[in-house]
Formats: sequence, C-alpha cells, structure tokens
Amino acid sequence: MESRAWQPVVEIDSAGLALAIDAHGRWTVGRNETSARPVDEVLAWLLPVLERPWRHVAALPLPALAPTPPWEDVLRVAIGWPSTSGYWQSKALEWFEDGWPLDGFHGLLGELKDAPGTPQSVRHRALRLWKAGRA
Repeated sequence: MESRAWQPVVEIDSAGLALAIDAHGRWTVGRNETSARPVDEVLAWLLPVLERPWRHVAALPLPALAPTPPWEDVLRVAIGWPSTSGYWQSKALEWFEDGWPLDGFHGLLGELKDAPGTPQSVRHRALRLWKAGRA
C-alpha cells in the first residue's frame, strides 16, 4: 500500500465524508485527515453506504493490502439501530436479500424478527432471512 497520511477510499456522502486508510493502515472516517476518526468510533457515519447496492460497494477498488472494509460492522449497527421507522434495518436487509452472506448474522436476524416496535414488513423480511440462514 502506498504510504500516505490519509487515503480516501470510499465516498460516503456528497458532503465529502469518506472512508479512508490512515498512515498506519487502519480504517478512518472523515472529510480530511484532521477530522478523521477511527472507524470503530463512528460506524454510524457509514450507514449511508447501505443506500447503495452491496455489489456496487463490494466492487469498489481498494488499495493493495487494504484491510477488510468494515461492512459487516455497518450491517450490525444498522440491524440494531433504534428506530420505529425501520429504515436502516430495511437497508441492511436489502444487502442480505441481494446476496450478502448471512454467515454470522443469524442471531441478529432472529432478534430483529421478534423486535417489538419494529415495522411488521421489516420483521417479516428478517424472518424470511432467518429461516434461509437455518437451511
């Protein structure tokens, strides 16, 4: 990997927020090097990525030797997002319905299918995926 102080890799929004690799090869999120924060501190900032089809996101070119992108962690945040609208849960479910591997998400899908206050359409979609993950 080319040694640069801050290397944007994936544009998150139109305001310049980006997923980037810092000089130590770790994922960060920010608009520039001085605003960048470690990805594990600001996973919710990456939720807008789920508005794109996962195959488009997965096909984005990564620098050589880049760490694995944090998409699984973003999916976990989205599934557990506290909301009565179910928006982020729905976006996460779209990734699974479009083929993102269910491995490691069976328990979360089981919780989502039974989550009180979650829209019925989201719970039913989670139930279908939960059943598919048991097969």
